[in-house]
Amino acid sequence: MSTIIPLYLYPEVINGVHNWEPLINAYKNNSIKVWAIVNQNSGPGSAVDTNYQTAIAKLKTAGINTLG
Repeated sequence: MSTIIPLYLYPEVINGVHNWEPLINAYKNNSIKVWAIVNQNSGPGSAVDTNYQTAIAKLKTAGINTLG
């Protein structure tokens, strides 16, 4: 069994909590395979956004697969 999560929110820290942490924490408490769809190319600018690099690395470290 697996699920796909459209994770279309900018990875940032709000009030001291990274806004992608709830997904990571929920995954840790379940045994299903998770795929997160990440759209890192729709924002302004042409430079690499390190917020996405860091957040995607956290997802992968937790065992969450990424698409996008």
